[in-house]
Amino acid sequence: MDGKEKIIFSEFDSKTPSLFVFGDKIYELSVVGKRDIDRVLKDEYLRQALDYRERLQREWDQYSHQLCEEYQRKERRLQLERERMVNLSSLHFTMRFRIRTAREGEAIDYILPFHYAPEFLNRRKIIFPPMEEFTRDIYIAFRYVFVDDSSERKLYGVTLLDREGRIFPHYHGGSFESCLGRDFHFDPNISLTDLPQLRDRIEDLYRNINTADLVNGYPLDLPEIGSIKTETKNYSETIWRTE
Repeated sequence: MDGKEKIIFSEFDSKTPSLFVFGDKIYELSVVGKRDIDRVLKDEYLRQALDYRERLQREWDQYSHQLCEEYQRKERRLQLERERMVNLSSLHFTMRFRIRTAREGEAIDYILPFHYAPEFLNRRKIIFPPMEEFTRDIYIAFRYVFVDDSSERKLYGVTLLDREGRIFPHYHGGSFESCLGRDFHFDPNISLTDLPQLRDRIEDLYRNINTADLVNGYPLDLPEIGSIKTETKNYSETIWRTE
């Protein structure tokens, strides 16, 4: 057959044997079993459905876990905010001393009335300009910052504010934190009930313009430092309560 063998197939069905020729031999095909296509398709569908359900279950477990963690995180944060906003003293006390509060990020300011009245320059009594050019009834803000992720707070610094709540430029301050000098100390853990006393100490401190701690020699709405005239007498440090 020209070196090539031909395979000849006859019609094939489940009842009639099928014959084919290969070379000089004739072969017969017969049905030895039947495959249940419906069953095969059903098993494959079931397998894919189970795989899909397992994948969905894993994704849901992961999502629900993340959702639970997010809820717990927000619940802890809310509880922390409640603790942080608890007043450190009674309503009567805050009204008596006219204490106000302001929140900015992780810091909270306690604001009290403040009488700014410099009387001395380097402990020498000012005789010019007149005192009314120095005196201001303004506010002092004590800024507390929260320690890490807790409700514990510490006093970070102080600043003077004008009647509109803006930073009050003065001889020892121009930015948020006012300079209190190297010899002035306070406890960063000071409670709200002790702030009026600390306020009084700072009022006494600022009665004297100390050029060694000068921050601003040309404060807005106050006399320039070079225009101030004083007596020659140097007053004792005992008139200041800075400790």
